[in-house]
Formats: sequence, C-alpha cells, structure tokens
Amino acid sequence: MAKKRPFGRIAPQLDDTFQAEGFQRLKPGESKLVASGTPAWRQLREDTQYVCDLQRWKWGYDPWFGSSFTVNFFRWPGDFEKTFERGRSFQTRILPLTDVDDRVEIARLQNAVINKCHVPTPEEFKQVNGLPVLQSQLGRYQKRLAPITPARLEREDVWLAFLDDADVDSWCGFLKSWLPKGLARFLSINDLTGYGFRDKLLARWKQI
Repeated sequence: MAKKRPFGRIAPQLDDTFQAEGFQRLKPGESKLVASGTPAWRQLREDTQYVCDLQRWKWGYDPWFGSSFTVNFFRWPGDFEKTFERGRSFQTRILPLTDVDDRVEIARLQNAVINKCHVPTPEEFKQVNGLPVLQSQLGRYQKRLAPITPARLEREDVWLAFLDDADVDSWCGFLKSWLPKGLARFLSINDLTGYGFRDKLLARWKQI
C-alpha cells in the first residue's frame, strides 16, 4: 500500500503530465533545494528556475485517518543554489492556484476520504498505541470528520488526504487533469515575490 511511501505511487503517475508541460523530474541529489526523497520537477527559463514538489504531512500515517500531502510551487533565480540570493523568488501551494470548479472537485475527493475515516474507540487506540486515549485526542479526531467545503478551501491550507491506494490514485487522476492549468497559472505569476498572496491569487483566477 502507498500509505508508507505514497510518493512512490504518485510521482510515476505524474511524470508524463509534467514532461508535457516542460518540467523534468529532478534526480536524487540534483538540487540542494529539494529534500532527499521528495519528488520534484523543474523547468529552466533563462535565469529562472521553476520547481514543483510534493510534500507529505509530517506526522506520518494514522490508521484511522490516513495521511495527506500537498503540492508546492517555487520560483527561484537560476543561480540560487550557489548564491542563495532570493531576488525574485516566489512560493505558493496548490490551493491558491485553483478556481471555484477546482475547489469543488477537491472538496468532493477530500470528503470521499473523510467518509471512510472514523474516530477510534478507546480499545482500538490502546491496541495500536499501547496507551489510553485522551479526551483531547478524541476531540481532535472528531474535528477531522468535519466535511470540507469549497469555501473552506479558499481560507485554509488544506492538504490532500488519503487512507488507501484508491485515494492516492484519485488524487493522481485529479492532478493529471489539473496540472496543465495549474502550471500555466504558476508560470504566469511574474509580479509577485515572497510567500502567500492567497486572496490576490484566488481573485486573479476568477477573472480568467
């Protein structure tokens, strides 16, 4: 199952899509800017490099709620690895590059995963973790059952959840269809530097 190493299942499914958009998969150790074991794709344009990578949720895999990942987008000067001069660097994630229809589909896929999750019983939790469950932990689990809405995706940095291989494949299907549009939007952002700009970016795609 992909729950332990989801990127080994995700990255090969996205390679052709990235390549069609002019992005090549970085080989291990090819860039100091990409964490070891992190799938990343890069496009070089004159004195600028555009990089897209996958980032897994740092808390690993939960047997009742699975895990999640996000897609990061970076613009760096071509010589950034040598100089570390940020210049016109820019960074964002997938959600600020989405429009309303994209967020409706992301919410649908996210809720399909949530519907398969459940709050563990005290017995289940102790069997897996060897410790009694705290009420505060049960409360956090209960909050994670809340459905995702497109409006919430406008406000929060929601990551793409998965519980099993079928969920991973569903996200791959979405990303393969969305990435051509998402990468084009990312490459068009030449007037912003730094990190953030969620509201400004979301407003931009409403006008297209």
